[in-house]
Amino acid sequence: MKTDAIAGKILCFAFLFAMRVTQAADAAATNPPPAIPWDQIGAKAGADYQGDGLAVTPSERGARLHCVFQRLDGEATTEGLWLTSIVSNAAADAFRVRAMEVGRAGSRAGGWLLPGGWGEGQLPPEGRISIEGQTVRCSRPGLTEEYSVSMDGVRQDFIVEQAPLSSSGGELIVTLAVTGATVEPADYGATLVLQNSARRIAYSRVRVTDATGKELPARMEVSLGQEEEDQLSAEDTGLFATRPASKKLAVVVKDAEAVYPLRIDPTFSDANWISLGVAPGTDFTVSALVVSGGTLYVGGSFTTAGGTAATNIAQWDGSNWSPLGSGMNIYGGVFALAVSGGTLYAGGGFTNAGGSAAKYIAQWNGSNWSPLGSGMNNYVGALAVSGGTLYAGGGFTMAGTNASGYVAEGILAPMIGSFNPSTGQLNMANLIPGQSCVVQTSTDLVNWVCVQTNTVCTASQTVQLPVIPQASTAFYRLMELP
Repeated sequence: MKTDAIAGKILCFAFLFAMRVTQAADAAATNPPPAIPWDQIGAKAGADYQGDGLAVTPSERGARLHCVFQRLDGEATTEGLWLTSIVSNAAADAFRVRAMEVGRAGSRAGGWLLPGGWGEGQLPPEGRISIEGQTVRCSRPGLTEEYSVSMDGVRQDFIVEQAPLSSSGGELIVTLAVTGATVEPADYGATLVLQNSARRIAYSRVRVTDATGKELPARMEVSLGQEEEDQLSAEDTGLFATRPASKKLAVVVKDAEAVYPLRIDPTFSDANWISLGVAPGTDFTVSALVVSGGTLYVGGSFTTAGGTAATNIAQWDGSNWSPLGSGMNIYGGVFALAVSGGTLYAGGGFTNAGGSAAKYIAQWNGSNWSPLGSGMNNYVGALAVSGGTLYAGGGFTMAGTNASGYVAEGILAPMIGSFNPSTGQLNMANLIPGQSCVVQTSTDLVNWVCVQTNTVCTASQTVQLPVIPQASTAFYRLMELP
């Protein structure tokens, strides 16, 4: 191959969205994927989120936590975690739920008005703060509290190191002191009503596991307050504990035969989380969620979002719903979403996106919809992005013009380039920033030699290659490193 053909070799990287086939199941699925349960929406939406809406950062006193999606900020110190409501145009509210004692049902100490009382294992008032990645720990002898953030809210884990000793042999009880809020019992756990704004915070999703991963039965209990206690005699209750000034909270665990340590993981979230706090949601099924840059994208089978017309796909900016163009054809439905860079990818049962033909898969650039090549021959039910590759799964057997067994991968950002043989300059664009690569050369397309190694890519760059004599044959390629 002469040098005038070398540029053609480089330019072969400039291809449109192309599918590479991977074998999968033998029988096609005929039904679209089910809707996501509400209690899994936060985890699903936040799985690939990268932004400052969810953050844990060090501070002088310990660490700060930010959860914009549940409108909560937190400050973790040696005295525990203080949370602040950040609802717009509402009174500022700070509150705290803190472990105070670890004991067993049937003990006398602690001042609890539940059958048997509890609370002999008082915890020291301060602990030691440490940060590991996006998790903050406040360690005290006998118990460690861990704090983290997700789309679901601010998670507070209690790690009980050892089983408390007690002659009562009753259930494990971790007593919690609530400051800045009143406590109300709820079917799912408890509700905290903030003192200034009266905002309602759900304290729920309690899950308890032991050291082997075994899940243990657990529940939240709210103690009787002063009025309730006055209506009961000591004979009625069989209790002689000191009366509490207000309702209190505890986690009760059936820990018989459990292997310690135990992890108890309730979560703080907006009690009105399902409606996103201030606006109604969609008028029918939500099947897919993804977050990018503080914007939540929702896909499914609906015609309105927050009362605004939006056909099967919409976006939520934290305050308002808005459509993405004219959406998809009404009977198609969006079953999967993924984001790469500034582009949103949608898959589903639709054949039209934004008024243009798009067979089961399409992309949104922030202003307009466009198809991805010739699409598939049946619905797309799952999407995932890794680097510059989009993976699609569903009921299709053709991806573009390639036979495909229900799963395929597509190149999202194909590298394009040009080569000047007289100067040896290779100009490339559409690279993945930060990706480590090597540039290799070959004269026979079999044996390759590195020209440059460990090149860290920017979005576009120039690589200096050897000047090639006019009569020489040479090929070049850019290889991504794992």
